[in-house]
Amino acid sequence: MPALYTLRAADGSLYGPASPDHILQWIREGRILPSMSISPVTPSPSTPPAFIPLTDHPLFAPAFAATRYIPQPTHVPDPSPHIPLSSHALIAFVLALSAFFLCPLLPALIAFPLALKARRILHEKQRAEIPLAGRTLAHAALILALLAIPFGIMFVALLLWQLLP
Repeated sequence: MPALYTLRAADGSLYGPASPDHILQWIREGRILPSMSISPVTPSPSTPPAFIPLTDHPLFAPAFAATRYIPQPTHVPDPSPHIPLSSHALIAFVLALSAFFLCPLLPALIAFPLALKARRILHEKQRAEIPLAGRTLAHAALILALLAIPFGIMFVALLLWQLLP
């Protein structure tokens, strides 16, 4: 049975046990850093491992010399770029939400065409493959405005009915 080794990264993380063949393969793939330490797996768990720098080990030091090491970037950029939010959709949603919970008619009458405009702009941007977020917000504003308009009309009718003799 071949000897097994445990690897220790600079942050203290332990990897392994791994065979020398696996470790050599990882070195060739660039998955092991030269700053890591290595220790043979001890037969007894009570025996502490004796870590030495990986580049000082006679079996693995030549592999680092033969492999061109390219350091990995410490900062990985976010793969999803920031997509701006449609201001029309946001304003329409806020107006529709306020119309639904506060004063029903006026904000709803403003939010409805604004939500339609936001949907049209978002559709044009999507066809032009320009990323712009807010499609769900525009739909929600449209639904809230459509729900708030009848309630607003009833609210104004009841108000007028109470005020007029």
